[in-house]
Amino acid sequence: MTSFLQSREWAEIQERDGRAAHRLQFGNEACYFFRHRLPFDFDYYYAPRPVIRNQEKFFESVAKFSESTGAIFFRIEPLVELSIRSPLYAIRSAPNLQPKETILIDLTKSDEELLIAMHPKTRYNIRLAEKHGLVIRKEKSGEAISDFYKLLRQTAGRDRFHLHPQSHYQNLLMTFSYSAEYENVIFEARYDGRLAAAAIVNFYGGTATYLHGASDYSMRHLMAPYLLHWEVIQAAKSRGCRTYDLWGIDEARWPGVTRFKRGFGGKRKTFPAAFDIVLRPFWYRLYILARRFR
Repeated sequence: MTSFLQSREWAEIQERDGRAAHRLQFGNEACYFFRHRLPFDFDYYYAPRPVIRNQEKFFESVAKFSESTGAIFFRIEPLVELSIRSPLYAIRSAPNLQPKETILIDLTKSDEELLIAMHPKTRYNIRLAEKHGLVIRKEKSGEAISDFYKLLRQTAGRDRFHLHPQSHYQNLLMTFSYSAEYENVIFEARYDGRLAAAAIVNFYGGTATYLHGASDYSMRHLMAPYLLHWEVIQAAKSRGCRTYDLWGIDEARWPGVTRFKRGFGGKRKTFPAAFDIVLRPFWYRLYILARRFR
């Protein structure tokens, strides 16, 4: 199992977003690192959700790569639990940049089983949305990206979450796919031609992942997001996906979003904690100190 965050396509998206990508080869394994810039011309490299089996080969490659980067540290956010040890570098726990917890829906179940597993209110809202005659469609056009971003700005202002520049969402949708299994798509729910809700969904390696979503508060009575995700589930099943990853829950930071996602059933999954490989101890201590006073 590999994450889309370690795909060639994601590496290209990061490059377009201004983060240099480096594919670290260690033995017969490999993972992508992405350069994140820090103030005063410093930087660190970040590997999201890699699978590291051979630690000896990994640290041999890390040592060679670190000599050419001048980075303060490498941050690793592993896909599976990893007991990391190194005689060469200090290892420090670090905050996760990706969602620490998520909900995974088993798409091998029948529609009836999926509906039964949902909260009764979620099932009801899906049926209610169907009665309103919403039109669900897939889009990747420049106009669709612009419409999505406008709605996303409205949603971000309401729910107080961080937005990427519009160019990031354009890069998500416009980047070339090197294999048939990778694709990013906008799913739209429209009512009388107006955009009521939308979601960017990634398809990769048998998993559909809900990356970004937005909805129009003035049309909340239509329950568009419920039907939208039900149709995403149908599309994912038709592609042969076995899992729908709702991509991030946090009851303290995003109580409303978390409650919405939990309504679809599924199982909670907690990802391993991130850790830093400290390459320049003095500058790393200053970096940590500066973070505390931000």
